[in-house]
Amino acid sequence: MGNQFVSVVKDTSIFLVIGVGELTRRGQEIMAANFRAVEIWTAVALIYLVVITLLAYGLRFVERGARLP
Repeated sequence: MGNQFVSVVKDTSIFLVIGVGELTRRGQEIMAANFRAVEIWTAVALIYLVVITLLAYGLRFVERGARLP
C-alpha cells in the first residue's frame, strides 16, 4: 500500500504542478541570474529525490507499525 502511495504521489498531476513545477520554475529563475545550469538542475533533482525518499521511508515506518500481530 505504501509503495502504491509513493507511486501515486510521483505520478499525480497536482504534485507535478505544485512540486516539480515550482522547483523547476525556481531553478530557471536562479539559472537566469547566475548561468549555472548543471548545478541548478542537480540541486532540483536532489530536492525531488529527498522528498520522495523521505516519503517512502515514512510510509515504510507507518506500514511496520500497522502490521497486525
